[in-house]
Amino acid sequence: MLKNETYIGDWHYNKLKAVESKKKRKKFCKRLHTSCVVRDKKEWVKIKIPAIIDKKIFELSKEIQKRNYKIFGDTKETYILGRILWCDKCGFRMVGCKTSRKTKKSSKNHFYYRCSHQSKHFPSGHKCYSFAIKREELERAVWDMIKKAIQNPKILLKYISHLKEEDGGKRSLLEQKEGLLSSKEQIKKKKNRLLELYETEGIEKDELLERIGEHTKSEEQIERSLKETNAKLSQTKDKDIIIKSLQDFSSLTKRQLDTLKPEQIKVFLKHIIKRVSYNSDNREIKIVGYIPVSKISEKEKKEMERKLFQTFNQAPIFL
Repeated sequence: MLKNETYIGDWHYNKLKAVESKKKRKKFCKRLHTSCVVRDKKEWVKIKIPAIIDKKIFELSKEIQKRNYKIFGDTKETYILGRILWCDKCGFRMVGCKTSRKTKKSSKNHFYYRCSHQSKHFPSGHKCYSFAIKREELERAVWDMIKKAIQNPKILLKYISHLKEEDGGKRSLLEQKEGLLSSKEQIKKKKNRLLELYETEGIEKDELLERIGEHTKSEEQIERSLKETNAKLSQTKDKDIIIKSLQDFSSLTKRQLDTLKPEQIKVFLKHIIKRVSYNSDNREIKIVGYIPVSKISEKEKKEMERKLFQTFNQAPIFL
């Protein structure tokens, strides 16, 4: 009821379609299309029916569901890639899980990451068939890559391919801005000359207004172009600042990385990694992260070094 739009008066025809099942079927089967999938929303036919729930209440319940939504999985153990690991095959989040193998003499636990879409989500489609991966194997691979990148800023700089492009782009933007300002100044001079001509009765009032209007339109166009150019300039980064920031970040962290506990590593990764994607077919890992690019003074640097590994209850202040 909390998710079905039929209760607010919106019923959809042609929502599902029958397809052939991906599961193995018997050699002789009466029906070929034994599974259902959701059609594209463009194919749905909306039919209005009497509503029994107010639309505002329905939307409010959806917001509450989003706020209270929690990915299931093993929460008793520490998974350092928790909430930042995603399945590259289906796009769903990967969660930690535990399996126990008991014998007469002992009991041993095994920890894995698996896709949260492995249980069926009808009618949103078939479940994900990606394979689980051992927790230790994936975490060690990701942590080793992060440590290697942090300890050697040249690795990070190698992957910032847009730095050279931005250097050239910034130069052209500055030239463009200079040209626009020059054009704006010329229009201003032309307006002043027209006003002087009108004062000496060199032109009529109607002609003055017409020509002033033309110059005003050109001026407005230049102002719009200037705003766009300034916006693009504000988004470009100075190459030297980026390199210096990466070097400072590397020197602050690499001395302490090997002493971190799993809980501390989890918080640390949360602030420098945006997303980790894992593809079980080719065992490929993709990491998307945040790189600090801001100027800091020597005094701020020392203060950050003191606070960075003192506590991990709060985010590092430079990230």
